[in-house]
Amino acid sequence: MQHALQTLVKGSDQDIEQKLPKLLNKILNKADTCRDLANDVNEKFQGVMNLICELLEACVVAQKEYKDRDEETNDAIKVVILLNMSVTNE
Repeated sequence: MQHALQTLVKGSDQDIEQKLPKLLNKILNKADTCRDLANDVNEKFQGVMNLICELLEACVVAQKEYKDRDEETNDAIKVVILLNMSVTNE
């Protein structure tokens, strides 16, 4: 890019006509490559974000299931304690 700018500012009319289009094409090609790479990175990032969302959703579901099982276990323990107390009181 710097070379293209120098050619434009300091170059003769012939240099500008001959060299500048080639230099600008090189810049355009590099810009296209950078854009394509950025799009690839963006697609991969979106894929990772989708995986993270799925993982978070699975964690929330699992957390609810564990909480439900924990409540069921605590209820069962209370029933056993109450039965044990009623048996010992008789």
